[in-house]
Amino acid sequence: MVRYLQPPAAKLKAKGIDSVKSRVANLKEFNESLSIDVIKKAIFTSFLKEYGGEGSPISLKDLALKDNVQKLYKKYSSQQWIYGNSPDFDVQLEHHFDWGHVDFGFHVKEGMISHCQLYSDAMDGDLIASIAPLLHEVPLNGQALAERLRNSFPHSIPQEAHDIAFWFEHNWTNMF
Repeated sequence: MVRYLQPPAAKLKAKGIDSVKSRVANLKEFNESLSIDVIKKAIFTSFLKEYGGEGSPISLKDLALKDNVQKLYKKYSSQQWIYGNSPDFDVQLEHHFDWGHVDFGFHVKEGMISHCQLYSDAMDGDLIASIAPLLHEVPLNGQALAERLRNSFPHSIPQEAHDIAFWFEHNWTNMF
């Protein structure tokens, strides 16, 4: 189980966790009456409660026979889908905030960011996706990056953008 849980070290440190192993436990230690079937039923019931509707579970065997599932499996298990377009970056910066981990990849030409890619496990995926394009054609300087972020949200800057701007400004003022 531990090999599947590989969060960044900064994230573990921020949560006060010594290692991934300390986050893994056998559920039977907490409730001896648990079984795989009980957990499956609880997940199914919880899903219906959360998303509404009615339904009945289908077997993996039945599911595997459906053409559209095979197409989706092929798509979502491809290297392109899993890793996307991950070119080598000129500069890579990462940091862990209370709300999630960010990893910026920058392509730089003559001191200006020509392309920015941002990866994060933050809950507000739409906001995170909107940040990378804002940083194109900005000097690779913490002050300039912070200014661009702040000016891009004139009415009310979201906490995540504020935190990133602050981090840029106070940690990356003289990048080169």
